[in-house]
Amino acid sequence: MTQGRGTGGLASEREQRLALTQLTVAYWRSGVLFAALRLGVFDALAEQPLTAHAVAARCGAARDHMTRLLNACVSLQLLELVDGEYRNGRMASRFLVASGEHYLGGWVKFMADFYGAWGRLDEAVRSGSPVQDGLARLTAGEDYTRHMMLAMHEYAMGPGRELVNRVVLTGRRRLLDVGGGTGAYSILLAQNHPGLEAVVFDLPAVVGITRETVARYGLSDRITARAGNYHDDDLGTGFDVVLLSNMLHQEDPETCLRLLRKAASALVDGGTLIVQLAFLNPDRVGPPWAVLLSLQVLLAYQGGRMYTTDDIVAMLPAAGFDGAEVQKGSLVAAESLILATKAGVRGKPDKPPKGDR
Repeated sequence: MTQGRGTGGLASEREQRLALTQLTVAYWRSGVLFAALRLGVFDALAEQPLTAHAVAARCGAARDHMTRLLNACVSLQLLELVDGEYRNGRMASRFLVASGEHYLGGWVKFMADFYGAWGRLDEAVRSGSPVQDGLARLTAGEDYTRHMMLAMHEYAMGPGRELVNRVVLTGRRRLLDVGGGTGAYSILLAQNHPGLEAVVFDLPAVVGITRETVARYGLSDRITARAGNYHDDDLGTGFDVVLLSNMLHQEDPETCLRLLRKAASALVDGGTLIVQLAFLNPDRVGPPWAVLLSLQVLLAYQGGRMYTTDDIVAMLPAAGFDGAEVQKGSLVAAESLILATKAGVRGKPDKPPKGDR
């Protein structure tokens, strides 16, 4: 008999019981991370090792309770304990100290914002509707919009550094970054291609943050921000590259096809489309990151889902593209790329695939 997918080869009752226990309490681990980050533990330990009493004093916490949290961080290899003093582990030093170049703490805090929503996953599955409004949260107020955008900037800089080495834009002059947020990818691509100029297209609530971020990198003369809603507004014309990065998964298949057609309209003939996404495997039960992301977008976006590369590639001829190329992401960059060329003659309209079910 052929072993089914997902059994994991757990033969004994003991192995199965242990696996179930670990899965059941998996949220305890993220709870430790979220609490330590919110309390400022990693920043408190950025300069030197400290006792639990000293960390508690710096973070404004009860000593005994802080000791328990610090010990949990040691157990999870976030911290180290040497001669009664705690210090940041290598991962925390690199990614969880706010002054660090590779800080991801804002993104971790943003993921913590979904903690409650994941507890209502059954409600979303039963009703077929999100339990949060992702767009409303994004535009709820300047503070939260900034929190979200800077969090996504932190995350994007990781896969973005890989993306710039995977796409060749030699001779390309104008890039359109649709739903580009802070402009992280445009910044990295502009740094890597001195002759490239970019327009970041995003919501009115976002573009002010885009301009601030671009200015910090000294690229305001080459990267501009344009306010609009890609559902309702045209994207402009005359671009020779259009980037759709980590935004199609917020949309249903019909909307994806409309956006791909808008991208084609914005491109010159022979222009390049780049789609970046954490794609599902053809069987839709892996990889785990994409499978879980498909539930994450279910919680916040009506019609949102993850796609296979075949799903998107199948839409491209009807949108006016040909010559699709798929580039798989690495273990560092979970996202893969689809590159396609705008055809000289638009393809015939067609129905998009249904996406994951």
